Amino acid sequence: MAYLNFIKDADLIAAVDNVIAVVEKAKEQADKNLYNNVLDPFSALFHGMTQSLSYEDWILT
Repeated sequence: MAYLNFIKDADLIAAVDNVIAVVEKAKEQADKNLYNNVLDPFSALFHGMTQSLSYEDWILT
């Protein structure tokens, strides 16, 4: 008996395998890039100005 009646089993399995491969690759990339965040200097300046924080106070928060 077929998994689904509107698609061949081989095509369904290939599609599911493709989705699994994409998810695994995305998870691997997310794990690698988790600690690669970069400080946005423009955002830092904006937050400092709008919050009336000095650079030293901003660094400590």
